[in-house]
Amino acid sequence: MHGNLDATKYILSKYSELSQLISSIQDKLDEEKIYWNASDNCGSTPVMDAVRFGFIQILQVLLNQNEKPELLLNRLNKAGQNCLHVAAEAGQCEIIRFIVQKNYVDVNSTSEQFGMTALHWATKV
Repeated sequence: MHGNLDATKYILSKYSELSQLISSIQDKLDEEKIYWNASDNCGSTPVMDAVRFGFIQILQVLLNQNEKPELLLNRLNKAGQNCLHVAAEAGQCEIIRFIVQKNYVDVNSTSEQFGMTALHWATKV
């Protein structure tokens, strides 16, 4: 799994409410301090991290602030996964429903490196 769930939980625990965290993110977006194309050594972006950890409200805030949310969701990490693949691999059903209902990502798209669809990633053991 990418990232550190314990570290993420700790950071989130510092916010008394999710709304406070979302407000903080919104402030950063308003100040243009979120770098949409920033990625870590695995090619994961802020949007991919929200997807991976199931933070749908944060995902919605990030997508609403961008003129082309489909580009953010279709960006590939170093494994060639888009956000739908990441959500499927992480078992984030609510995120998968959101992405598919918005029709932002082709449900049959395959990851470049492994040639796997979201269904393949969801069933990977």
